[in-house]
Amino acid sequence: MNKRVLAIVQDVRKRCEDFAFSRKAKDYPFYKEANLDCMCAVASFALHTALRRNGFKSRVAYGFFDRDSNHCWVELNKYIIDITASQFELKPIYITHKDNDLYAKKRSFIRYSRFFHNWGGQKPSSRISRSILSQNVLTPTE
Repeated sequence: MNKRVLAIVQDVRKRCEDFAFSRKAKDYPFYKEANLDCMCAVASFALHTALRRNGFKSRVAYGFFDRDSNHCWVELNKYIIDITASQFELKPIYITHKDNDLYAKKRSFIRYSRFFHNWGGQKPSSRISRSILSQNVLTPTE
């Protein structure tokens, strides 16, 4: 995996953690969830946005994790990048090949608008991604 991609992935994961503990997240189901449970769509779109801004052609995919949990992740080239894998008791950043049997893709998206029609609970938006990506990365308080 490209070192620049890894740096972006680590940065966005940290920003998502900070956002989950911020007052801006208090109305979302992932508020104060240290493992980013219920944040997969929002985090995946934030990562996708950051990667695209840096010239990488990623896609947000959704489907199932381990055949029974609705889930979102980012695909880049032949890799799956999951920055909310900690909700499944995996490493906080889980990078694997697309053929990993834990991930069963239904569809992939580039734009938020297409995603809105296909995902029930989480509603990622460019506003949330901008908020996550624009904040300073600080250790969460509380």
